Amino acid sequence: MQQKLWSMELFASSFIAYGVVHWISSLAAGVMVDRYSAVRLLAYYNLPLAAAMLVVGFVDGPLVPFLMLGLLGMSIGFGGPVAGALWAEAYGTGKIGSIRSMTTSFGVWATSLSPIILGVLIDADVSISLLSLCMALAVFAACVSAAFSYK
Repeated sequence: MQQKLWSMELFASSFIAYGVVHWISSLAAGVMVDRYSAVRLLAYYNLPLAAAMLVVGFVDGPLVPFLMLGLLGMSIGFGGPVAGALWAEAYGTGKIGSIRSMTTSFGVWATSLSPIILGVLIDADVSISLLSLCMALAVFAACVSAAFSYK
């Protein structure tokens, strides 16, 4: 927020965009999963996350937090229905509890490690633009990998 010169009020109000887009995306994702399948959507649902990282890294202005959180809301809104249906489509329902347990534990690990890694990089004066570009590339690489994961 400091590097982008966003006020606390501006950033806090942009969470409205996140909430609205998250809600609409969740509804749309349910329809799309029913129509196309979670396996087919897996490669695409995180593209808004990559776009959000690029926006935060390379676009300036007072609308950026709204656009960034709107794109994050879209990706996270699609994530629930896609991930929820993916495991049943790919592996059946017999072991869904074990699969969800494993994926949740990986998510907890990633969530706990990322602030440490980003904090070290920020302390080393790595710019928000470079961090955002690297995160966008990592998300894009994951999307490409997901495209070839389930057939």
